[in-house]
Amino acid sequence: MKSVNKILRENPSFVVGAEAARNEIADDRLGWREHGKIVPWWNEAADQLSQRYAVHFSFVGECITPIDVAAEAAGYNEEMEAEFARRFGANVVEEVFRELERKKKKQRHR
Repeated sequence: MKSVNKILRENPSFVVGAEAARNEIADDRLGWREHGKIVPWWNEAADQLSQRYAVHFSFVGECITPIDVAAEAAGYNEEMEAEFARRFGANVVEEVFRELERKKKKQRHR
């Protein structure tokens, strides 16, 4: 059985997303595309990404997302992850989400 990642990479839309990201990077724009079920505080994460790293967060699909949309987002995000590593030394999206998740857990346990 193929992994989801392999299926997304084999879809022609993966290349479309990667190319879109490369074009945005060349224009000095950073972004992240998300789909599926998201955390309730995703707006806060999007604000943090924008303010701290000038990363524009886009929600491109619901819980059930067409494979072409998911593949395009995967290609886009893969290119952006590499750019985040070059510019900031880390995947800032993952970093911001973890930071907010820890903050939310502390608030729940008060």
